[in-house]
Amino acid sequence: MKSSRFIGQAVVIGDRRKLLSALLVPDFDTLQAWAMQQGIDVDSTDALLGSEQVKALFKAEIEIVNEGLARYEQIRIWELLPADFTIETGELTPTQKIKRRVIHEKYSGVIDHLYEGSEPS
Repeated sequence: MKSSRFIGQAVVIGDRRKLLSALLVPDFDTLQAWAMQQGIDVDSTDALLGSEQVKALFKAEIEIVNEGLARYEQIRIWELLPADFTIETGELTPTQKIKRRVIHEKYSGVIDHLYEGSEPS
């Protein structure tokens, strides 16, 4: 996913789940430049991330990532996050590695919302 110029950071979630999801942090500089070219409001992060055009862009990026992967390896649901993972907020180690436990705790509501009604029986 990080090969996409629009995705700055990503965490894949799927442990003990029936499908994979992802928390995506956009590369905001690249996304804002693209959005301005498209005439999308970039004055607020919420407006930017809530734009249907931005959601369609990220859907297309995920589809590219999923190409060539087995169905069980594909990202099926995802959410855009409004802020980078940082050392200061406790989400990264000093060597810039993701602290998965912290991500799961901090974004448990977002993760739970992603999976509500999304898991096949």
